[in-house]
Amino acid sequence: MPRRTPQFARSILFVGESTESCEILKQTYRERGYQVVAQNSASEAQNSAPQRFDLVIADVELSDGSGFELSKSIRAQDHAPDVILTSPNPSVDESEQARFAGAAYYLPQPFAPDEAVSSIDSILNRRAETASALSGGRISPLPETDRSSTPQRRPMAMAKPSTTKSGPKMIGQSTAIKNLFTIINRIALKDSSVLVTGATGTGKELIARAIHAQSLRRNAPFVDLNCSAIPDTLV
Repeated sequence: MPRRTPQFARSILFVGESTESCEILKQTYRERGYQVVAQNSASEAQNSAPQRFDLVIADVELSDGSGFELSKSIRAQDHAPDVILTSPNPSVDESEQARFAGAAYYLPQPFAPDEAVSSIDSILNRRAETASALSGGRISPLPETDRSSTPQRRPMAMAKPSTTKSGPKMIGQSTAIKNLFTIINRIALKDSSVLVTGATGTGKELIARAIHAQSLRRNAPFVDLNCSAIPDTLV
């Protein structure tokens, strides 16, 4: 059987309980010309998602299964849509499960619509660029989102957020510091995990905060977790 060519369908599937935040997202993307479909069960989504949608936004807890398992099933398909998982009871453990299940983002509920739109746009633009390259440039990426017109809601924090938006500033003029700034700028917008290593007192947290401040999650809380205070069996 021939492999299916990736398409940009301009469609989003929501799976699970409908919330106020989700309704705002649905309306936002309908107004931008997207087909928006809502389903309640994992079984429905599993059958339709790989063929019809660019993105699936699913609850972690579904009426007939787990959002983690749904994400794994969808992502295993050829040219599968991206997946965003949402949770009313966010935790570090769930965040890791979402990552291992292949989800592009893990959003605590209730989430801020502008934060979700930023995440969704980054996914859809990437898919549009891929489809455009395969179709000879006939597909345009999404326009820049007008944040001022997006209703605001205070996001749920998974832990105590930082006291300032970006934390202490990193300063320096040496070649090493300038190279570090270049690296931070290059990786900040990538949707990947980043491991920062170094001896105590060398500024690992400053680097983490600098990456967060320039990332797509910059409007979300920065969670400072002291791993050395957690037993090895729980980390």
